[in-house]
Amino acid sequence: MLRSLVGSEMCIRDRDAIVARLTDLGAGESSEVWRMRDWLVSRQRRWGTPIPIVHCHDCGEVPVPDNQLPIEPAPVTKPGQDAEVALSQWAESVACPSCGGAGRRETDTMDTFVDSSWYFLRYCDAGNSEEAFAKHAVDPWLPVPRYVGGIEHAILHLLYARFMTHALHHLGLVGHKEPFKALLAQGMVLGTTHKCKETGQYLQPHQLDLSAPGAPLKTCGGAVTTAVEKMSKSKYNGVEPGEVVREWGADTARLFVLFKAPPAAALEWDDRAIAGQHRWLQRIWTLVHQCAAASPSEDPQPYPELRTKTHKAIQQLTRDLFETQSLNTAVAGLMTLSNELSASSDRGTPEVVEGVSALLTMLAPFAPHAASEMWRMLSESQHALPLGYCRNSCVHEQIWPEYEEELLRLSTATVVIQVGGKTRGSFEVPADLLKDLDGLEETALGSDVAKKWIFGKGKKVRRTIIPKGAKLINFVV
Repeated sequence: MLRSLVGSEMCIRDRDAIVARLTDLGAGESSEVWRMRDWLVSRQRRWGTPIPIVHCHDCGEVPVPDNQLPIEPAPVTKPGQDAEVALSQWAESVACPSCGGAGRRETDTMDTFVDSSWYFLRYCDAGNSEEAFAKHAVDPWLPVPRYVGGIEHAILHLLYARFMTHALHHLGLVGHKEPFKALLAQGMVLGTTHKCKETGQYLQPHQLDLSAPGAPLKTCGGAVTTAVEKMSKSKYNGVEPGEVVREWGADTARLFVLFKAPPAAALEWDDRAIAGQHRWLQRIWTLVHQCAAASPSEDPQPYPELRTKTHKAIQQLTRDLFETQSLNTAVAGLMTLSNELSASSDRGTPEVVEGVSALLTMLAPFAPHAASEMWRMLSESQHALPLGYCRNSCVHEQIWPEYEEELLRLSTATVVIQVGGKTRGSFEVPADLLKDLDGLEETALGSDVAKKWIFGKGKKVRRTIIPKGAKLINFVV
C-alpha cells in the first residue's frame, strides 16, 4: 500500500522523502508525538527545595510573593528537640500573603531533580542576585556540549531537564530549546558477588573459605554461587577507592578504569588487571629516564618510520579524545606508542625525544601525577625539546601536539586478504590507497596472495567485499 502511494523507485527506509511525498499527495503528514506523564515533584523530607505555597483557611493555596523568596528551609532540630514540633512551629510562623490571616507553609519539599533540571543555567550566572539567570548570560554558553551520566539519568533526569528547558524557551527566558547537544550514558561498575545457594543470602568475603574449591562457607561448608553484578553495599561486592589508591596510586587506578572498558559499557572490576597498568607506567618511567640520561645523538641518520608512528598516535589520540570519547582505545594508542619508542636502540635521537614529549603530553590527562614527574625529568635533560614545547612549564601547560598530514600520507597500511571468508594473507599499500577502493581491489588482485589462492586454483572472483575502514578485503569466488 505504502509503495503504491510513494512509488516503487523510492527506498522504503527514506522516511523524510516518504513523508514529503505523502504530504504532497494529501495522504498524510508528519507530527510530533509526546508521551508525557504527570511528574509528582513533592517529597516528604526536609532537605529538598521548599515549595513556595502558603495554605490559608479562607484563601486556599496562595503562592508566596516574589519579595519573600527564597524561602528559608525548615531549621535543623537540636539534640533532644522533637523534629515534628520544630517543623510545625516553622510551618505555622507565617501569615497568608493574600488576606493576612493565619497561614501554614507547605511542608513537602521538591524532588531534587527539579533543581538539577536547571542548575546548569545558574552556573552561567551564579552571581546574579536579582533573578535565577539572565538570558544574555546563559545563551552564549548553552546548550551544554556533552551530558555525562548513568543510564538511569538518560531515562529520568535527561527527560526532566529537556522538559524544563523547553518550558523556559517557550516563556522566552532562554534562546535554545534543547539543554544538551550530546549524551554519554556511562556504564555500570560490576563486581563479584557470593550467595548462599540454600538461602540466596548475599555473603561477605570473610564468610567464605576462598582457599577451597568453590569458596564454600566457613561455618558449615555450604555451597556458594558466584556471579558478576552491579556494585552495591548490600551485595558486599564494592571496592573501596581509597584502598586501591593507597596500594597502587591514583594514576594507576584511573588508567585501569579508563582502559578496562569503553565509557558507555559495563566495567567488570578485576584486581589482577590493575597490576598490569602499574607495570606499564613503570616501563614508561624507565623509557623517559633512559631518554633523559642519554646524550643527544650525533647520528645524522633520520628515523622517518618512528616519526610516522608518533604522528599516527597523535592523530588517533586527538580523534579518540575530542571526537569519539573512546577513552579505552586512547589508552591503547598510548601503549602502542610507548612500545614503539621502547624498541628504539638509541634513546637520544630527536625522533625519540619528539615521541616521548608527545607521549607524556597525551598521557597527562590519564595519569597527571606520573606524567608531571616524568616531564620534569625530560625537561631538565640536555635534549632540545621539539618546536612548540616549553621547557619551563609543566606538562599540563603544554599545547596539545599536532600531527603532520604529510607524514601520514607517506605512511603505509596493512590490508588483510580473505578468500571465501578465510584469511589467506596480507599486503602493504600506501595509506592514501585506502580511500580508493577500486585501486585497492586492483592492487589486491595483483598480489601474491591472490595469485596463489584465487588464480592459482583456477577460480574466478564473483564479488568483492571491502568493509568500512578498508583494512580488509574479502573475495567471494
